[in-house]
Amino acid sequence: MDQVHAYSLFRTELLSGLFADAPTYSGVCVRPFVHPGRGKAGALYLSEKMTQLNQTFTLHGRWGFAVACLLVFSVSAEYRLPLAGLLVHPYLFMLPLAFVFADFRLFDLPRPVLHSLFAFLIIFSLASLQNTNPFSEPFKVAASLLTFIFFSQTVKSEKDLRWVSTGFVACALVIGVRGFLIGEEGEVSRLSGINALEGLGNKNAQSLYTLPGIFLALLLAEKQFNRGQLIKFGLTVLALFIVVVELFLSANRSGWISLIVILIVYFFYGGLNFRTILLTAILGTFTYIAVVYFARDIFEHKREQTLEGYASDVGRQRLATEAFKVGLESPLFGIGHDELHRQMALRVVGQNKRYPLMDTHILWGYLFGATGIFSLVAFLWFLLALGRKAAPPTTHLRSLRRARLLVVGFVALFIVRAMFTREILYSPTFMGGLGLIYSYYQMQVEHARLAKRPA
Repeated sequence: MDQVHAYSLFRTELLSGLFADAPTYSGVCVRPFVHPGRGKAGALYLSEKMTQLNQTFTLHGRWGFAVACLLVFSVSAEYRLPLAGLLVHPYLFMLPLAFVFADFRLFDLPRPVLHSLFAFLIIFSLASLQNTNPFSEPFKVAASLLTFIFFSQTVKSEKDLRWVSTGFVACALVIGVRGFLIGEEGEVSRLSGINALEGLGNKNAQSLYTLPGIFLALLLAEKQFNRGQLIKFGLTVLALFIVVVELFLSANRSGWISLIVILIVYFFYGGLNFRTILLTAILGTFTYIAVVYFARDIFEHKREQTLEGYASDVGRQRLATEAFKVGLESPLFGIGHDELHRQMALRVVGQNKRYPLMDTHILWGYLFGATGIFSLVAFLWFLLALGRKAAPPTTHLRSLRRARLLVVGFVALFIVRAMFTREILYSPTFMGGLGLIYSYYQMQVEHARLAKRPA
């Protein structure tokens, strides 16, 4: 059987045995016929088929795992490929192949998500015509949105989710190990934070790679614990420990705040039970160990700076305020990326040759000031569309609620993290992780609809 259509044909078999009205899926027409089992036999048939489906490592999942593993090469400038003045992520060269040869579809998304996504890209690109280089920013945004679209189609089974998530965790683990090694060299200032992306990005960019890995590592750990896979559970917990320690070694306070958001999300996701208490206790313990035994000096230094009024905090607040003021002055399409950064430097530090340009940091101020209100609204529409509740089926309601809570939680993590860096808009791990979690939710919706049989 052709692997490209294996998943669709398997679902066709399942649908043909359960539905008399014979819907279509992925262009495959299902011939009407009613499976003979309607009572216990029908329920047993359904249970067996759903179990078989969830234990299948589909072609989409294999592509997702391969691309997720390639994210590891994005953490070093040595592996980035120069193209038109940009350092391009290696994994991006795999995505066109997936859409051509592996049945990934560019427009295979719910309409609200698809419409908002393309509306944002078009408006952002038009507003970017004001830039000195009108193609650089739209290219990075298009690559980021393409990453989201790709990963939003990678999960067709529970096994797919586990494998693709492992790729994201591996990427975060590489950052964690590099941070440990750099810290052991003794040639860096610990109080300023250890940056494993030195030469490629700052500490903000570093946590953009590790936070999705922490989010997905907790999800993996929960599923491995439920399945009794204690060795895999132990390895995932070990990786989680290394990444959490490195997060504190980076001295990135916005990353620490985001870690609290992840804890809250998983507490609500799991509910009040032994499993949730165990995972929360593990992450809480790791956080305590990371602070007390590995990063006490860094944590105390940052705490004192925060309490005394850190100049960087005051500067960021001013940048956010001025960015929104610029947006109010040019509300339709903003003033462009380059002019906005010139205005930030002029309004915050005045005429200063040392700082001719200054980043806004906050994504929402950047979108409003550089590209205007329509761009900002379109992107917020996109995020809200992801958390939109699907038409309620009559089965699998708990699984749907939990999967949707993961989507809402990851969107909340995105919003919080975007308060401190605009680079999140181009982050392959954040946009890819968002697509992965959304794909899992869409899978749960489809499985619930499959299980909904006519009376």
